[in-house]
Amino acid sequence: MAATKQRTNYEAYVRQFKDQCEAEHAGRIVLMHDCEVFMVFNDLEDAYKVGVKNFGLGDFLLVEVGAKPAELGAVALTFT
Repeated sequence: MAATKQRTNYEAYVRQFKDQCEAEHAGRIVLMHDCEVFMVFNDLEDAYKVGVKNFGLGDFLLVEVGAKPAELGAVALTFT
């Protein structure tokens, strides 16, 4: 179930937010929830903590703007 939400969030990121985020937030971390950008961070650890606090494990997606995606089990992150 969590992987499906993450895939849906990533598809929404690519379709709706990727171009704008790459223009405005290159190298930063985008926290996606319910197919929307929730917040943008400079630090992966901060983004993860906010995601867990607000949405619980597996109910959000972190995307490093400009990086290629890598799926890591129940948590999908991107790294360069």
